Amino acid sequence: GMTWEAAAGVGGKVLQVVQATTTTANTNGDDTFTDTALSASITPSASNSTILILTNQLGSLANTNQYTTRIGQIRLVRGSTAIHRIEAKHTGDGQNGAQRVPFSANMVFKDSPSTTNATTYNIGVKNAIGGTVTCIINGRKNGSNSGSSTITIMEIAG
Repeated sequence: GMTWEAAAGVGGKVLQVVQATTTTANTNGDDTFTDTALSASITPSASNSTILILTNQLGSLANTNQYTTRIGQIRLVRGSTAIHRIEAKHTGDGQNGAQRVPFSANMVFKDSPSTTNATTYNIGVKNAIGGTVTCIINGRKNGSNSGSSTITIMEIAG
């Protein structure tokens, strides 16, 4: 079959950039991941392209016990496959009561989906420690909005 090769010197160049921002609040107190509204799709122009994903999630960890450690996990999903995860953690210090502890979590991940089909990346969150911890993206414990989160996807020539 026919194949396409990048001209000499093209490898490593940014071919396209897609960005999405959401202010939708997503809350999860369970120990299983829930998808958030932070999602974007890219259609690679070549199957040997590298996809670079950069995310910034504004969030908070809430707990009814001010002395309890709070851990939330944030994962990056391609389609239905989890490909990367990070944690947000706060050790209970007795100062915050049942209030939320804000965080900003950044993720940078290099992916090789080996496709030219439209590929969707999204962010999921969960309570990673059990108990009464709630992991919140873009919001407060009462469910109201607070802040925005962004995902940027770049196609890099192979």
